[in-house]
Amino acid sequence: MVPRTPLRALMVASSLSLALLACGGGVPEPAVPPTPAPEPPPTPKPAVAAVPPAPVKPGPCATVDACAKEARERAERHEVPALREALARACHMGSMPHCSEGGAAWLAEPADKGRALSLYSHACGETGQDPDACAQVVGLRAAAGDEPTALVREAEAACKGGARDDAAKRARAAACLTLAEARVKGGAAPEGAAVARAHHQACELGSDEGCKAEKANAKPELLAGANLHVDGITGNGMKLDEVACKVSGLGGMFGAMTVVASFSPRKGRLDACAKTKTEVVVKWVGKGGAMTDIRASGGPPPVNACVERALAGSKVALAGPCAARFQVH
Repeated sequence: MVPRTPLRALMVASSLSLALLACGGGVPEPAVPPTPAPEPPPTPKPAVAAVPPAPVKPGPCATVDACAKEARERAERHEVPALREALARACHMGSMPHCSEGGAAWLAEPADKGRALSLYSHACGETGQDPDACAQVVGLRAAAGDEPTALVREAEAACKGGARDDAAKRARAAACLTLAEARVKGGAAPEGAAVARAHHQACELGSDEGCKAEKANAKPELLAGANLHVDGITGNGMKLDEVACKVSGLGGMFGAMTVVASFSPRKGRLDACAKTKTEVVVKWVGKGGAMTDIRASGGPPPVNACVERALAGSKVALAGPCAARFQVH
């Protein structure tokens, strides 16, 4: 038999429920979620800065073209040490233009004149012979104390026209003056043809010093009105520094060769006329195939008289007045 709940217990439970409702302790309302805080405005993104060009990858270039490309890139970035090295590598691979460019790069501050001289010397070598590079070699070596006589090869290669700008003209002109000085120290007369040519070229390149020297050492015209004129001709061991004639027919180099052919058989007698190098000028008239009216000047009277005797009876191919300048010793 199921026990029954006492009536009194049910009444107590109901009374407690009513009391709780009266005190506000009923079923709680569902919780309301909190209102989210407003999000802060987005931070503005900074402007994108320009990205500098990436540096050239390190490592030596392996070909002339690669070194030339690297040199251009280094120059654009003003990376002077790397530019110099790229040009030097191209030079040592046989590119003469890069030797000259490299020399100029090594002369820029901070300069290394030893490296510059090395690169310029490559461009002035037997295969290169770049006149501007040779002019720089002359200037650098002269400044370092080298004697002009030790710079003849480089100075000869540099003493030419055709310079590309004023700076190149000045460098070439200075080389011409060094060449003239070397000729004199080597025994040439200051007014001699070789020295005169160097001074003339220096003057043509814009050197005031060259122009003054050319004017000061200018020789009188060898033979007025000459229509055949040759500087420096050698034949059968005989050298004539200058030949001039007023003739009809044979002219130019062929005519001058006939003149030196007249002197060659008498070279031994002529050299016996002076114990030391002595420059003389001989004038004569070709008549009937023979040298007539011979007159020597420029040396001491005994030397002049000896030269006239040595040439007496010489055969000549040119008819008319002629003159020659040469040295006896």
